Amino acid sequence: MRKLSVLLLGIILCFMSCSDDDKNNDGFESKIVGKWQITEVTNPSDYEPCDYRGWMQIKADHTLDDYDACDGETSKSTWKLEGNELTFVSEILPIPFVVEIVSVNDDKMVVKFNSYGKTVTNTYKRL
Repeated sequence: MRKLSVLLLGIILCFMSCSDDDKNNDGFESKIVGKWQITEVTNPSDYEPCDYRGWMQIKADHTLDDYDACDGETSKSTWKLEGNELTFVSEILPIPFVVEIVSVNDDKMVVKFNSYGKTVTNTYKRL
């Protein structure tokens, strides 16, 4: 389950809400592309201290690298963006995972998703 949590974090990638001017995902996509590390979570008991040392790198080619600092492994995913919904599909667990991007700027990204019937909000900083 920690693998899925870490994947969700990284996937986390993430992250922001679109304004009416953001009808073209290209501008929105450029804001989320980069390397991100989790800083705040809704349910801290769901995470290990090592989870905060991991990172995810969202790439412009619609791939994502997610480094799990707890086990020292990097997993790969693909992603797509539709409006403010970011969908990830991991090579490890090929089930689509959707997060809502609440906000994103040069330094910070906030995402929201459902986990076991609860709404979870995670905050990331750009590395």
